Amino acid sequence: HRPPMFSLNPNKPNRSRWRRQKDRRKSASARGYGVAWQKLRAEILEAEPYCQWPGCNERATVVDHILAKRWGGKDVHSNLQGLCGRHHRLKTIEETDWLARSQPRDLMPVLGPLAIKCGSPGSGKTTFAEKLVGRERCLDLDVIKAGLADTPIHNTENGWIAPALVLRNHTLRELSKQPFADGVALILGGPTTTERVRWAAMLRPCVVCVLETPPDEAIRRVMSDPQRQHCVDEHVKLIRQWWSKHSHGDNEVIVTPANATAKVTEIKKSLGGYVLTTAPRENRHFSKKTVF
Repeated sequence: HRPPMFSLNPNKPNRSRWRRQKDRRKSASARGYGVAWQKLRAEILEAEPYCQWPGCNERATVVDHILAKRWGGKDVHSNLQGLCGRHHRLKTIEETDWLARSQPRDLMPVLGPLAIKCGSPGSGKTTFAEKLVGRERCLDLDVIKAGLADTPIHNTENGWIAPALVLRNHTLRELSKQPFADGVALILGGPTTTERVRWAAMLRPCVVCVLETPPDEAIRRVMSDPQRQHCVDEHVKLIRQWWSKHSHGDNEVIVTPANATAKVTEIKKSLGGYVLTTAPRENRHFSKKTVF
């Protein structure tokens, strides 16, 4: 039997169930928010008096963990940011809701040369991106997961997907706050035109590349990759799903195994010729945390 959300007994306080559960939680000090935290909180709000969410100019009232403590986030300056109440609630929703993490709707155009790479597992999108911008400037969810879990790539448990998505989205927001000159590559699955158009509309990349590696070749690569031997069946299934959903869009660069080398040279010129046409967000007081 599911208990009612509110008490039906007129002699008892009419408090919601979540409020009663909250009352039973440990004290703030026991949860790690004691005197030391209050001192650190004051330091962050003094350094970042305005909300660090792109597009917001409200006063910061909450100190947020970029990587939540339950995922291993630390009480250090590099993992903390000042947010207004509204954007702290949005950040909390993103941490708890799969759709909000995987398909964010609030991202803004980045202020530098960005290339989006889409393709199935085994299509070579990570290798292609590394040739363009270097490994350190690739936003690859598999790499972020492996870094958080401290495991080899493709050997990470699925529980690390959620914090990896949160960190990826945070990095994209940071790229929309301060101009940058060196190219960045965002690696996605993106089988459908709708999905790629949505990402492009938010981030305004220089180029969107779709790696159309034939499924037989992608499967061959996956089966011959020693790092994927434990997940071959899963990746083969994902390859077939990607091709079953795949659709073509306008203004996209199609990359195949035959033209990959030529496309690297072509896209490098596009990223190198990027001219910043959007001024930094005016009247914003952003801290300059290192992203890459």
